[in-house]
Amino acid sequence: MFGLQRYAIDDGSNVDRRFTETDLPASLALGVLGLNGLTAYFGLLDVCDPQPGETVVVSTASGAVGSAVGQIAKIKGARTVGITSSHQKMALCRDKFGYDAVLSYRDENLSGALQAACPDGVDCYFDNT
Repeated sequence: MFGLQRYAIDDGSNVDRRFTETDLPASLALGVLGLNGLTAYFGLLDVCDPQPGETVVVSTASGAVGSAVGQIAKIKGARTVGITSSHQKMALCRDKFGYDAVLSYRDENLSGALQAACPDGVDCYFDNT
């Protein structure tokens, strides 16, 4: 709610939890351990509930939420297909985040590429655009 800062003035009604520094960087509170990570975790597991062998397609796959969704889906045993924009982001999704396949929404034949990447269909589409 307040961003990454040491102090904020509030009556306490907007504070759900307090972050204290540990051996982890404070910036993680704004990423995977903060709102982005919670969105990825609960959005994927509570809504999609991916099972081993299912296919999860993630929009904005290289972003803060999408990168976490892909990794959580892989941990759950799902096959992951990411959608992003550039070749650089596609490589990031494959090499860093472990996506099985990555597509560019700028591809003029995205529909055909998606069908080729998901021959057995899509079990979950995680849209976080």
